Amino acid sequence: MIIKFLRQQFVLFVTGIFLVSVLLACQGTPIAESPTPTVTPATEQTLAANQFPPVAYPDRELSASPAELPELPYAYNALEKAIDAETMKLHHDRHHATYVENLNEALQNLNCKTEV
Repeated sequence: MIIKFLRQQFVLFVTGIFLVSVLLACQGTPIAESPTPTVTPATEQTLAANQFPPVAYPDRELSASPAELPELPYAYNALEKAIDAETMKLHHDRHHATYVENLNEALQNLNCKTEV
């Protein structure tokens, strides 16, 4: 009887220590703010973004009418560490193309409704 009681007390004690250690391990560490603002250097990504201006603005007409699927400014396998070339090709050539087609269809429907 005493051994069972001591075993239960020991299990509760070990469980308590485990829970406290997990709680302490999950505490976030404060992130110190940089005293001076940092400047992001120009990278290939920012340079590529400047090569391809936006096609749509809320207050202007579409610059490409109908909208066209832009070519990727990099190879399909350029992001191989994060996404494989086949998935990138599927995303760009099918999914993104579908969004562009749906945009053109919506704009065409909008033009038809406003002309009536």
